[in-house]
Amino acid sequence: MQNFTADGSFVAGRTYRTWQEHDGVAYDAAFRKAAQAVAGAGWASVTPNKDTGTITAAQAITGGRRRGGTSAPLNVIVQEKGTIIRVEVNFVLGPGQMTSDDALKGEFCKIVEAPGA
Repeated sequence: MQNFTADGSFVAGRTYRTWQEHDGVAYDAAFRKAAQAVAGAGWASVTPNKDTGTITAAQAITGGRRRGGTSAPLNVIVQEKGTIIRVEVNFVLGPGQMTSDDALKGEFCKIVEAPGA
């Protein structure tokens, strides 16, 4: 994933991002496929809003000091720029939370590539 970035630290929290652009894909189809990719990957509380181009979801966090009800937000933005559809993914972990970069890259790929599939 050439556009994958991870900012922050274990102590301060981390934000993971990526994006991909698709040419010649209709917005409605791109949005639907991205939302299906998020839901199909097992994210919880998936909330698509085609009017704003956003898909929000969350991943339950287990372990650590904070238990019961802690979750990490996933935000997907589907933007139409002429004939280009841009899909952006942002995932935020709080302080003391961690995940595998490789696992996230795999999940992010499924989401950002979905409109072109």
